[in-house]
Amino acid sequence: MPNATNAFKLSNTNTSSGTVYGKGSGAAGATNSFAEGGTDISLAGPGQYRLQVNLANSSYTATRVAWGIIGSATPNGWDKSTPLTLDPADKKWKGRVTMTAGEAKFRANDAWDINLGVTSAGKMEYDALNIASPGPGDYDVVLDLNTPNSYTYSFTKK
Repeated sequence: MPNATNAFKLSNTNTSSGTVYGKGSGAAGATNSFAEGGTDISLAGPGQYRLQVNLANSSYTATRVAWGIIGSATPNGWDKSTPLTLDPADKKWKGRVTMTAGEAKFRANDAWDINLGVTSAGKMEYDALNIASPGPGDYDVVLDLNTPNSYTYSFTKK
């Protein structure tokens, strides 16, 4: 969300021919509801959000996120995330991190509610396994969340 105030709607397709949903009048037990033909949904910015949509009760949650990397291979160990910075040009989270041998994970808001690791097949997923360190050294760390269900990360030694 690049602006101070950001308006958007949801759609059931990625084309203009889909059904468009906006802010709804309320769903059972939902704080934020959506409905066909509703008004714009607004979120404050600038910032990045994790948007989760519940089709069962026509609701959504929007959690503002700031990402970091944490783990035995990072400067603060498992105690505190090393923050990454969102690059507005390519919308990737980046940082120069001194790493050691060990493991790491990415997590949002210096908390465990939203965290990314890897599956045994190496795919990034929420609440997955720890990521093996590439070894001791200074690394440019990049977390790319631009493609849903195909998130990637990289460690480039400097």
